[in-house]
Amino acid sequence: MLYETSHYGITILTDTTERAPTFSLPGFENLQDPQRRPSPSYLCMSEAADGASAWRDILLREPITLEWEELVPVPGRQRLSGFDFSRNARAHRQALLGGIRQHVFLIERRGPRLEMQLGTHRAGVEVSSLHPLFEHLLLKMLLNMHSTLLMGRLGRYESNLMTWVRPSNMKLVDRAIRYVAYLLARDGIRVSYEEIAYRCFEKIEELAPDQSIVLETVAALRGS
Repeated sequence: MLYETSHYGITILTDTTERAPTFSLPGFENLQDPQRRPSPSYLCMSEAADGASAWRDILLREPITLEWEELVPVPGRQRLSGFDFSRNARAHRQALLGGIRQHVFLIERRGPRLEMQLGTHRAGVEVSSLHPLFEHLLLKMLLNMHSTLLMGRLGRYESNLMTWVRPSNMKLVDRAIRYVAYLLARDGIRVSYEEIAYRCFEKIEELAPDQSIVLETVAALRGS
């Protein structure tokens, strides 16, 4: 899926990037990675001629990167330049996809309306009376609902639990542990927080990209 816009870049970028840890999805591919594979979604700023212009259109300023020596490979300016969200994104993505069809989701401000188009499907809403903050907030809520429904169809959450959360920081590790405890308790299995945490960290070491840390830990503790 290629999200294409000239006006709503920051809102689309926020929604698409936050899905990765929430649902264990691959992040955006970077042009500097020789073995890169296409991510499930990407952003295209249709009026930007190059990657640097696209970042300025998204942020309305120059990007500010962390150039600390110990962190430069991850959040530095050089790495940032590998994310080309310009009009060239279509060609980059199609080259990676080969013969696979690339779906384009157009999201634009046209006159007083926020317009969306995916294939033959069109929808829009009048937003001229909204403050720009609330206009972007409205779009964010619509994108949130869309991605949540899609992830539900893929089975990546259960009830109100993000069972496919990626434990990429300690906050999300804690969340995964509490979800495991809840799912086990629902089946009458009581396990301490400490034991779940220990097993969770064991599973993190062997977890494949297409596996859920929550479901794998639950399965391991049910069988122990």
